[in-house]
Order: sequence, then C-alpha cells, then structure tokens
Amino acid sequence: MPKNSLSEKLTIYFMVLSIGAITIVGGYSYISARRAQMARTYNQLASVRYLKKKEVEGFYADRINEAKSLASDPALLHLMSEKYSLAGSIPTVPSLLLNIINSHSFYNGLLLFVNGRIVSYNMPSDDLLSEQAPGTNRAKDSLFQLALKNGKPIISDLIKSDTGSEWFQMIIAPIKIRGCVQNSAIALKLTTTAIDRIMLDTNQLNGLGKSGEAYLAGKDRYLRSSSRFTDNSIFNARINYKTARLAFNGNNGYWLLNDYRGVKVLGSFAQLSSPCPSWAVIAEIDMHEAMVPIISIRNNIIFISVFIVLVVLLSTWLLSRKLSRPLIKLQKAVQELGKGNLGMQVEVATNDEIGELAKSFNQMSEQLKEKDVMLQKERTRRMRAAFDGQDTERQRLSRELHDGLGQSLIAQKLRLESIKFPEPDKTTGLLDELKLCSDRLVDEVRRISNDLMPAQLTQFGIVPALRQHCDEVSRLSSIDVSFETTGNFEIMRRKVKIYLFRIIQEALNNIVKHSGSRSAGVEIVQTRENIFVSISDTGQGFNTEKACPGNGLNNMRERALLLGGSFSITSLPGKGTTIEIQIPSNG
Repeated sequence: MPKNSLSEKLTIYFMVLSIGAITIVGGYSYISARRAQMARTYNQLASVRYLKKKEVEGFYADRINEAKSLASDPALLHLMSEKYSLAGSIPTVPSLLLNIINSHSFYNGLLLFVNGRIVSYNMPSDDLLSEQAPGTNRAKDSLFQLALKNGKPIISDLIKSDTGSEWFQMIIAPIKIRGCVQNSAIALKLTTTAIDRIMLDTNQLNGLGKSGEAYLAGKDRYLRSSSRFTDNSIFNARINYKTARLAFNGNNGYWLLNDYRGVKVLGSFAQLSSPCPSWAVIAEIDMHEAMVPIISIRNNIIFISVFIVLVVLLSTWLLSRKLSRPLIKLQKAVQELGKGNLGMQVEVATNDEIGELAKSFNQMSEQLKEKDVMLQKERTRRMRAAFDGQDTERQRLSRELHDGLGQSLIAQKLRLESIKFPEPDKTTGLLDELKLCSDRLVDEVRRISNDLMPAQLTQFGIVPALRQHCDEVSRLSSIDVSFETTGNFEIMRRKVKIYLFRIIQEALNNIVKHSGSRSAGVEIVQTRENIFVSISDTGQGFNTEKACPGNGLNNMRERALLLGGSFSITSLPGKGTTIEIQIPSNG
C-alpha cells in the first residue's frame, strides 16, 4: 500500500474541500443566473407579445369600425335600392366611397352581398371584378350569413385568393341603412401585408434579437402571419402539438419547447380577444441566443474557478508544508528516541497545538532519560543486591562450614590421631566420641542443606516446610513464631512455593536480626483468586519514609512483583512491623 505523507494528505483534503465548495458556489451561481436570465427573457417576450397583441387587436378594432361606418353610410343607399336588385343590374361603387377605402393600402377589394349575390370590386379602381350568383361560393356565403345572423361585424380567417397564391381576410358588416335592401352586407378585403407590418419585426433592438420573432397561429396549428425565417409560411409552417395546446388553453403563459422549425426556443403566448379571429400571438427567441449572457457567465465562472483552484492548490501546498514541517521533525525525533537516543529535543516554534505537542515530547524525552537513569541505577542496585546476597550467602556458608563443619572435622582428625591401639581402654572411649562427633557432622550437613533448599518443601509441600522453619526459628531464637494457614496449597506451582518460602524466610531473618520482638506471626490464606501472606512482629518498628530499605526487603518486593502480585510494608516506631503480600492463585 503506497504511503502518503501528511503534506500530501492535507493538500488532497484541502483541494477536495475547495473544489467541492467552488463547484457548489459556481453551480448555484450559474443556475441562479440562468433562472434569472430565463425569467428576464420570458418577461421580455411577454412584453413583446403584449404589445403585438394590443396592436393586432387595435388594428382589427379599427377595421371593424371602418366596416361599420361604411355599412352605415347613406351613400350606399342608391346601390342597395330595390330597382337594382330586381332588375339584376350591377351597381357601381361611387368614386368618393372608393377613395375613402383606398386611403389604406392594406385593402385590395370590396365585396357587396345583395340578395344572395356577391359582387366583387377591385381596388383602388372601381372596376367590377366579378359577380357571383347566389350559392356559387358557399364559404363566402356562410360568412355573410353569419354576420347577418349575428347582426354585427365579423372578421374571417385567411382566405386564399381565387386568382393566385395570395391570402386575404374579409371584414364583414351588415348594412344598416333605413330603406336599404334587407339581408345585405359589405365586406372589405384585407391583405396580409397589414398584419405582417405588425408581426414581422426584424429590428434587433425591439426585444427579439437576431433569432426572435412574433407570429400568429390558428387552432389548426398553421401560421397566419409571415415567418422571419421561412418563406411562404402562411398555412405551410406548422407549430407542434404541445405549443398549440398551451397557446389555446385560454390563458397567457410561456414555454421552453421546439418551435415550427424544430429549434428549442423560449416562448410567450396569448390568444386574441373577440371579435378578432381565434388566433394566438406567439413571441419567441432561440434558447441559444437567450443564453448567450449565461454562457459568458459560465465561462467566467469556469475561468475564475480554475484560477481559484490553482491559488488554493499553491496556498494549500505551502500551508501544508508549513504545518507538517514541525510534525516531520517530531517524527524524526521519535524515530531517534526509538533507537535509544534519549533526551532528544525539538524546537518549539509555535504556540498552537503542534507547539504544545513539541513541548510534551520534550518533557517526555526528558522524563524517559530520567527514567532510564533511574532504571540503570535500579538495575545496578539490583545487581549489587544480587551479588551482595550471593556474597552474604557464601559468607554464611563459609562461616558455617568453617565454624561448624570445619571445627568438627578438625576435632575428628585430632581424635583419630590420638588413638593408640596398645591401650584398649582409651581406644574404646575415643571411638565412642568419634561416633558421636560423626552424628553431629551429619546433623550439621543436614542443617546447611536444609537452609539451602528444605527437603520438606519439595517432598511434602510449602505448609510443612514453613511450619518446620517457624519452629526452628522459635527454637534457635527467643522469638515465639506462630504459623497459621487457610486453604488448599497442594496445587500451588513450584515457583510460587519457592518464592513464598524465600520471602517468609527473609522476613523472619529480618525479625530475628532487627526487630527485638518477643513474638511474630506468619499467616497464609488462599482464596479462589488470590493468595494473601501476612508476616508481623511486635518489635521496635521503624519509619518507612526515612528508612533506607536493605537488600532483604528489596528481594522480597522483587519476588512478589515477579509473581504478578503486590508488596506492602507497614511499620511505626515502637508499634511493630507488618508485611502484606498478595499474589494471584495462578501466578
């Protein structure tokens, strides 16, 4: 597994956090700006659509008023007289009326509906274009009949010219002049030029830019005005189903859909009010053009984000190096400390947690050095105590061998040399003394061997060995030693037996040598978990805080600790001394 340094980890963590934060902020900014731009574009399109709608509705309102004025003009009375209609003559439109109609360039014809006949006149001249018998053109007849039935002007949908590919509308108004022929009406032929002047706007400063446009569409989804981008779009270009469903739902609104060209656009729609045709005004602009400012903002966000990431990367790298430098020094110091170079010190350059860590390391290093010195001293002391114990034991054995066994052997030698066979009586007495001296030598050797390793400890267990030792101490000294036990000590391990025997043996030796006590007590209690040992006397005691413990006490403490137990000593001047030891039963 590859190892990553602290500096690399800090750099990676900071970079991940910074990139995440920049991504969130940048994404939120971009989304907010995009929503704001779309809302602004929708409002702009709604304004254009509102203006176009009002212009179209105003335009048709004016045309209806003109048709109503013409339908109420008395100048038409002689044209609608009964004799013309009965005679079947073709009336001629007066020049004055034609001049009034021709003042608007978007009219190109006039229709009169008299007794079921439709008479067409060409504009701007007053020449008769055609006359149709009743029932010849059912579509036009139905429009005239509808206007007469409603009793008010109507505006037709686009109608294709009989002579070409042009489209026109009829503004039909019932003629309401007293004395005129009943069921008569007048219709103005309106070209698509007027509507295109309103809807077809190529000025980029009017809110629709380069790709925007406003147009009219019918419920059959076909366009009713010329397209900015498609030639001959009237009744050729067709909006999609979703656009038509939204545009003719009776409400104003906006969308994000594909237009009749298949281009994704932002659009705003509204239906024309009556008596206008059942058309919808649609204002739209390409999504791409509407989002040009957002694309610029997005590019700026990306550029700024990359710049910030580079700055953060450099700053993070420098900062991580600065933060990790003291930690690297600490790491090297710890490695040196692990190699045994105690007392290592690092420079404390900051007042933060790293500085506190450096101070703690320096303190730990000094303490380890001090502990090492103390351990060396303790080791030396223990080695000295061990050697001193060995030397003391050797001296004791030497004295016993010299003073006891040695003297007995010398006496035995002298007695052997004094034997003279010619004197039988004396020889018999010397042999008896030699036998008695030999018995004493055997006892002395047995005693020395028993001091080194009691035979009863290995053969019969710790309780008999300790009881014999306590009895021997009582016999050889003036101290009455009592011995009490509780528990089963047969399953005790050999090491535990030897250590406990040596601890009690050393404690009784100290009592004999230093306590001046008349009595002493040894008690061993074994429970399921622990073994408790108590050795007490009623002697002179000592001050445990001021006294310097000798090798005997240190040996007892070390043996108890080696068994995984605890060692404590309680003593007061004139109050005696108590040693308490606790070791695990399975120690």
